[in-house]
Amino acid sequence: NDEARDLDYDVIRAGARFDLDPKTTLLLSLTYADRKETAEQSQVVLSNPGIFEVFSIVESIDEREAWNAEAQIRHQAGRFQLIAGAAHRRVDFDFDDIQTLIIRTPFGTTTTTTPPNPGNDDIRSTSAYVYADWAAAEDVIWTIGMGFDDHRDDNRGDKVDFSRVNPKFGLQWQILPQVNLRAAYL
Repeated sequence: NDEARDLDYDVIRAGARFDLDPKTTLLLSLTYADRKETAEQSQVVLSNPGIFEVFSIVESIDEREAWNAEAQIRHQAGRFQLIAGAAHRRVDFDFDDIQTLIIRTPFGTTTTTTPPNPGNDDIRSTSAYVYADWAAAEDVIWTIGMGFDDHRDDNRGDKVDFSRVNPKFGLQWQILPQVNLRAAYL
């Protein structure tokens, strides 16, 4: 079995930070990604040296274009910090698999290629969250919050589709300056 891959991946990201006041910060981010991967796998399917050999070559092409936009606001108020944010991701991708069979005999070589089998899928995902951190003591921080996820993925015909609310509870305890203990339920 042999496999060869070629990957071309470009990403552009822009972000901004705005200090709305001394205790409130707004973060914005926008990302664009363009990705193309070609993989070729070849293997001997059947072989009787000198009489016949059958080889299979499968070329898979995966091209994706993705956008991701995020916003987050943080507000500090004494021992409390409130954080809220939202994100939206969109991925459009095209794929294709092409299989070639090569049959070699003493009488010659025959090549058969299956017709291209192109397809395309879309992924759409939106998330929002809000949570609060409370510094109960100098070395203990409690976190409570919730998030919402809405996800849709064509997944090559095996669709994934869900919307859900996720609670978040956490505890961070600084036992020593170099040692933190963290526990979370997400």
